[in-house]
This record gives sequence, C-alpha cells and structure tokens, in this order.
Amino acid sequence: LLVSLIPEGSDIGILQAIRVGDRSANTSILRRQGAHDYLTEIEYSNSVHNLLFSVYDSDQNEINMSRFFDKHPNVRGVIVLNSRGNVVSDFLHRHNKLGIKVVCIDLTDANIVSLKDGGIDFLIDQNPNYQGYMAMKTLLENLILKHKSNVENYMPLNIVTKETVDLQQEFNVLQRI
Repeated sequence: LLVSLIPEGSDIGILQAIRVGDRSANTSILRRQGAHDYLTEIEYSNSVHNLLFSVYDSDQNEINMSRFFDKHPNVRGVIVLNSRGNVVSDFLHRHNKLGIKVVCIDLTDANIVSLKDGGIDFLIDQNPNYQGYMAMKTLLENLILKHKSNVENYMPLNIVTKETVDLQQEFNVLQRI
C-alpha cells in the first residue's frame, strides 16, 4: 500500500513505539519483520530506516523524530507499527514535513482525527472487537461444548480512509450489541 503511494526512488521509515524501557509489544516486532520481509520479497531497492519512539516521552520523541527526518530527507513514506500513528502524524504536521505518506494500525480516536485531517493516509483496522468476540466464542465452545479449538484463526483486516472511516464505524456490528 505504502509503496504504491510514494514517488519512485523514495525511502521508507518504519516507526515502532516502545512502551517500557526499550521494549515493544510482540505484535509490533512481528509487524516490523513482516514489513521488512515484504519489502525484500518485492525487491524494494531504496533504503528502509527504522526508528523506535516512546509511547510516553513526547519531549524525547521530538528530538528523535527531528534527528530521524533530518538524517533521512528522502523518506517519503512511513509505516507506524502500532496504534500511535497520530504521534508521528502530529510531529510531521508541526514541523511542516509535507508529502510524507503515513500508514498505521488501529482506529483509535486520535488516529481517526489524524486520518480525517489528512495527516494519516490509511489506517489498518484489525477489528479488535471482533477478535475479542471470536476469542470468547472459541473459549466457550471449547469449555462448554468440548469443541477442539483452532490454534490459528485468521481474520480480515480493513483498509480505512478518511472517506470510509465513518462507514467502518457505523457498520461495526459488535459496537452496536
């Protein structure tokens, strides 16, 4: 998705939030590896730069992101591997870093605001309500009905734009239950 948005010859930044010390959530680590694997698979020829940023330390984020974007001026696309895309989007807006495309994860309230304002180009909705529903359903089927559980349950991801975000929320059946 991001590769199709950015000009040919552009670099990509993969930004990953850390929560405690220097640790990221396992899902973010797996997403980073998946992004790198995909870019290798398609033989992406430009540079891919990584940056860890803090969930809690906005002052340090300012310093780290300023250094990152100053050091890598050819970054024209950013993947944010967790729900903190708005942190990156807000930084880019404050520093007038125009033309950098942003793709991130999760329909948090702050990400939706950034999406509608144009700071985020795409959000990937993992539909956590449905994931929770399916986890509970599987658990109950296993405990009560003694059905054998699947080890892996694949679920669709939705690509959400500012034009579709309100519909995405409106048609989320589990939010209305």
